[in-house]
Amino acid sequence: MNGIGIDALSEMINGKIIREGKENLVTDVVIDSRLAKKGSVFFALDGTEMDGHDFAVSAYKNGACAIVVKREIEGAECYQIKVDDTLKALYDMAKSYKDRFDIPFVALTGSAGKTTTKDMTASVLSKKYKTMKTIGNFNSTTGVPLTLFNLEEGDEIAVVEMGMNHKGEIEKVSGLVNPDLAMITNVGVSHIENLGSKEDIFKAKMEITKGLKKGGTLLVNGDSEFFKDYTNDEFNVVKVGIDHGDLRAADILYSSKGAKFMVNYNGKNYTFCTKVPAKYSVYNALFAIYTGFHFGLSYEQIKEGLDDFMPTGNRMKIEEVNGITLIDDTYNSNPEALKEALGLLNRIGGNNRKVAVLGDMLELGEKSGEEHEKCGKAAAENGVELLLSCGDYAMHYIKGAGENGMDPGKALYFFEKNYLVEEVFDFLKEGDFVLVKASRGMKFEDVVDAIKKGGVF
Repeated sequence: MNGIGIDALSEMINGKIIREGKENLVTDVVIDSRLAKKGSVFFALDGTEMDGHDFAVSAYKNGACAIVVKREIEGAECYQIKVDDTLKALYDMAKSYKDRFDIPFVALTGSAGKTTTKDMTASVLSKKYKTMKTIGNFNSTTGVPLTLFNLEEGDEIAVVEMGMNHKGEIEKVSGLVNPDLAMITNVGVSHIENLGSKEDIFKAKMEITKGLKKGGTLLVNGDSEFFKDYTNDEFNVVKVGIDHGDLRAADILYSSKGAKFMVNYNGKNYTFCTKVPAKYSVYNALFAIYTGFHFGLSYEQIKEGLDDFMPTGNRMKIEEVNGITLIDDTYNSNPEALKEALGLLNRIGGNNRKVAVLGDMLELGEKSGEEHEKCGKAAAENGVELLLSCGDYAMHYIKGAGENGMDPGKALYFFEKNYLVEEVFDFLKEGDFVLVKASRGMKFEDVVDAIKKGGVF
């Protein structure tokens, strides 16, 4: 972040300095007092369970040079800037700071694959431009404005991820970013518990266009039921896909090392590879490839960016451990992603025994049982010979698998995760291909660790 003086900050947020301090140059913005350090400004946000004002003194003691508050805080001997609404002030500062950078902005959202697509796109763009991107999945209504403060002198393009739990959230952050190009990776059933239907999820994802610059481009998945025939006169619509799209992947070859495919762009054929042997990885790559071409990268630069990209954080990580091939996809789960992962297990498992260790998919609301049953069916259809499951809805995996041909004795349910952790390795044997997948809240990385330890605790 480029430094900002206190007077300039106060003007940005329409605030009033009610207490003077010593250090008057802000070089960092935080909403968590524990992250405050020298040069930080702390915004005391109101939460549903906690009030940020209760942590303002802690932020000061940790080094913050300024705090933004709705009332004066005793014990914080630093600059205090009073505003009517601290969240609005955070947005005002982020907007003002972002507008200092006359560079293209790429924004993306979707029910699944946001973070991987963001990282893959940034890897591609970095081959030509100094690229700022969202760190991790810092994509919430507070994460997006904080992300913008990572912009610094010399940045030439930015890739910003946008997540949501409720309608209106993406519209708010899209209006903050004003992207030149916006992506919607897909529309699934994640967050259906809060939004009610896939149609409502589609509408919520489409909020990303509310901030799209005039003449901007919306990049979507042409294979999605919502976008296959989608058009709009207000902005450019470009579709990527396998079956439908302006930029399509063809001649896809999968192996345990990744996926190789061909795309045709402006009448020329190009070959690309990804390190993840999954259909969704091809879709992710298509978004990155088009974005690269859109911003003037050469084929060689785009290919290099894809080749350099490595998945992070328990996303479809394939490795050999203790005589088995382990597919660690525990970062998160939803019905679409799980079905794709089961298909991958089937493709690369060959004649080896295929094992699926599955935990709950969360935030599916009334559709939880139905969606878990469908995934149990998918497990059976993809040749899973041993299914180990745990979670409140995991019995529906068992039901779906059993009703579609899986041996009932090979579909096992664990009442508690710690039992699964203790016993999982005892069910495995040399040569197995093992998929471990669950929603983030299930913390199935514990199961992965147990497999890697080989049952030794």
